[in-house]
Amino acid sequence: MNENDMSRRTRQRIRFLTPEQQERFEMELEARRKDVRNGYLWWFALGSHYGYLERWQMQALFWITLGGLGVWWFADIWRMEKMVLAYNRSLSEWILDAVTALPE
Repeated sequence: MNENDMSRRTRQRIRFLTPEQQERFEMELEARRKDVRNGYLWWFALGSHYGYLERWQMQALFWITLGGLGVWWFADIWRMEKMVLAYNRSLSEWILDAVTALPE
């Protein structure tokens, strides 16, 4: 589990989970987290990196505008790491909420 994938608030909340909840959280996060390298592969191969990050409306707009006629596509080279980090942080918060909502 990568500590950067979580906000400080999420890391603090994890400390109050039971060992079973922590294990569920870690397993789910590891299974669903996204990797920057794969983001670049999706970006380069098909221009479908927004789809990889489960942002389908943005992906549709990206395709319709042909990646902003290439400008948007090119700019995403430098944005990829932040986009993946934002996805993983949002995912970790969602998983934590789901794990704490489950009955013990």
